[in-house]
Amino acid sequence: MISFYRGFSLVELMIVITIVAILSLIAYPSYQQYLLTTHRVEAKKMLLDVANRQESYFMDFSQYASSATALSVNALSESGFYQLSVSAAGNTFTLSATAVGNQASDLDCTRLSINETGVKSASGAASSRCWD
Repeated sequence: MISFYRGFSLVELMIVITIVAILSLIAYPSYQQYLLTTHRVEAKKMLLDVANRQESYFMDFSQYASSATALSVNALSESGFYQLSVSAAGNTFTLSATAVGNQASDLDCTRLSINETGVKSASGAASSRCWD
């Protein structure tokens, strides 16, 4: 009685490994870019929250706060992807969130800003799409 072993040949296995490697080379950079884009939401949330706190501070003290400490907020975003900077003088303020750590590799939107009138701006290679 002759028995045959069923399984994969080495050539079939190498073809599958090659296909998986090619798909990984395409998918991983796209995934990394997706992560950078989604982390921008954290900067937007932080800036809008601090802008709201600035308005409350202005109602109480007739001027804007010049530091994050005065507004009782942490200068680093929740997950640590952005550093907050506050610039205020009398009746004006500008809040900026600068990418730090791993997020600093997001060259499309390195800094997002908002001022007292609600004007949003950004700097980076694709700054026109940062607040979208």
